[in-house]
Amino acid sequence: MSMPSEKVNGAQLISLIHMIRIVPVTIVFPTLLAVQMVQDLWIATLAGAVLALLIIIPLVFLGLKFPEQTVIQYSETILGNLPGKVVGLILVIYWLKIAADVIYAIGDAFTLAVMPETPIWVFTTIIAFMGAYTARHGLEVIGRISFNFMAIVVLVGIMVIVLPFEAAKVKNLLPVLENGLEPLIKPVLVNLSFWAQLVVIGMLLPHLNRIRDSVRFSGYALLITGTLIVLFSITLTVVFGVTAKDLSLPAYSLVRMIRVARFLERIEIIILISWTLAAAAKLALMLWAGSLGLVQIFGSSNYSALVYPLGIVCIIAAHLLHDNHMEYMSTLVQSAPFIVVTVAALIIILAFGWLVRRGSDSTGGI
Repeated sequence: MSMPSEKVNGAQLISLIHMIRIVPVTIVFPTLLAVQMVQDLWIATLAGAVLALLIIIPLVFLGLKFPEQTVIQYSETILGNLPGKVVGLILVIYWLKIAADVIYAIGDAFTLAVMPETPIWVFTTIIAFMGAYTARHGLEVIGRISFNFMAIVVLVGIMVIVLPFEAAKVKNLLPVLENGLEPLIKPVLVNLSFWAQLVVIGMLLPHLNRIRDSVRFSGYALLITGTLIVLFSITLTVVFGVTAKDLSLPAYSLVRMIRVARFLERIEIIILISWTLAAAAKLALMLWAGSLGLVQIFGSSNYSALVYPLGIVCIIAAHLLHDNHMEYMSTLVQSAPFIVVTVAALIIILAFGWLVRRGSDSTGGI
């Protein structure tokens, strides 16, 4: 099946990668729940960002080797028809699971923060419709919207990092690694499990207007997003100290701490806007990837027809998989090792399969 002729540029690729990773941070930040000592939070986020290179590099490498194919398509090229379809289905299910998590996260956040009396399904339905409507219009629209949203999301992120300075206490960063490196394993895995969502890059690279620039732009995205997450972790620590682990919505709590010259305060609305924009862009991307992936696996031609049905499936899944905020957070933390191992295994299988295929081709050419 030929791919739709949708194209995104390098700046849009950066914004899409940023939205993928920043949503869990701006809403719930599960790494905070996993860390044993809050002082070590910034180290865990930094380690996760560095280890994310192990996900991005092989995906970009394979994308350059198969510039006209998505990860769904070159999985079959490398592994053969049936194994390739199995890998593709695993990835599609993973992307739809991410979509369901995003839907629940935004509904849960609005319920906790501003409208506790409103049923959560109201918010989950609204955000799902926003994401599905955008996804149905294709990757080019998702890319443009994501790029336009990124300026707002980054600006809000910088405000959240910088403006609560009056409440900051640098001593809260100490002691560092008081219990050694072992307690870092769990939070690093949790952090890395969200970087693993970047496996969707394998769907984006064939649509990049200059695929040879994919290494550079992916690197920029990792640097920008990783830096903001580390700085956000530091701000959380210096402002709240050990009490940070008790926060249900860390970014929202930080915004409520902003007091500048008695005129800039009570600006929680900005984080609500940031939540909605980032979540809608990420959800649209995941629904687009899941829909396109399914039609590529089964040889259909119209992925847009699947977007709304998959959106409904994701709403149902969001409510079936999660009962409340604490259960949702616990699930994110407990499932992290499985997600990291699964995504790593799929990447290793594809990379090894490419090496074997290349070796066979070379042998056959002698």
